[in-house]
Amino acid sequence: MQAYTEYDIYIPLTSKDGTRFSPQLIQGIKESLIDRFGGLTETSFESKGHWKMGPITVRDDIRIWRVLDEAPSSEFLAQFQKRLEERLRQEKILIVKRSVQIL
Repeated sequence: MQAYTEYDIYIPLTSKDGTRFSPQLIQGIKESLIDRFGGLTETSFESKGHWKMGPITVRDDIRIWRVLDEAPSSEFLAQFQKRLEERLRQEKILIVKRSVQIL
């Protein structure tokens, strides 16, 4: 069995005010991950937020992009996360890291 590090990157498709990001912007971000990791798996779903902004419950349209790496890429992804938060005007972009073994 070979050990890998798996990362789930939660990508919002709308800004905090509900405006959708352009498909070209999202595709460019996706392509940068494909270039870095050689591919990704995408999961799509609608998620209802559990926080309120005034009287409104926030709802997000999110994509989860999963990438695998033979060597930990924590430093790269920490920088990627910061740039993404600035570019998408988000307080936090969630990235989940786990160790996995491929059978």
